[in-house]
Amino acid sequence: YQVTQKGSALDHQIIYGKTKVAGVVVFDATTGSSNKYLHRVMAFAGHEINSYEEFWLNDYKLTLNSSGEVTSATDDGGTTTTSRYNGYVTIKSHLGSNSSNDTVADSDLVSATSGLAADSRWTSDHKLLGIAYVYVKLKFDAEVFPNGLPELQAVIKGKKVYDPRDSGQAAGTPSTWTWSSNPALCIRDYLHSDHGINEDTAYIDDALVQSAANRCDETASGSLPFFTLNGAFTTGGQPVDILQDML
Repeated sequence: YQVTQKGSALDHQIIYGKTKVAGVVVFDATTGSSNKYLHRVMAFAGHEINSYEEFWLNDYKLTLNSSGEVTSATDDGGTTTTSRYNGYVTIKSHLGSNSSNDTVADSDLVSATSGLAADSRWTSDHKLLGIAYVYVKLKFDAEVFPNGLPELQAVIKGKKVYDPRDSGQAAGTPSTWTWSSNPALCIRDYLHSDHGINEDTAYIDDALVQSAANRCDETASGSLPFFTLNGAFTTGGQPVDILQDML
């Protein structure tokens, strides 16, 4: 998703390598006098991701403190830094992992919406298990947001994958896998994953995968690898087209 989407039955986004994407709004609620605060949940991927590298709001790269509060914003050219969003934007991120932070509902959002009607609040049952998402809290100010709701995007290091060259990993144990932008490893993951071809590993030639992965990792001058794969797609695409794009 290149821009924010809204809908009740949208496709999952799948992210390999590192790329900048938008997400899907799955929840909106307002609280405070005159609906001063907007509480928004945005889903970025239908799987665990490695990390959120950057957050961008209306073409400004945000700097967050440990509480997720914006402390500064820098324009796309890196020449202008502003404090206009300070005190008006807070972002809490969830990786969609099995860690304690991602297996329970966001406690701050549960607390913030607890006074709303039952069908309008976020509860402890809203866990979004296995979904990489963020909780965004916006404080309304017409001067800060003159064009209405801002567009949020994130630079994300996406899916962790299995590397058959790594003896420390187990093929059927995702908790041991690591992030990689190696095309051979990402394509192998797509062949096996349930959001892809869902092929049994017995029919995947891991000797060939290892050979291809080694070739992709080679460097011309000891720096960047020859080939990397970075991008996103949705599960609504045809597998043959997605696989061709990855290749």
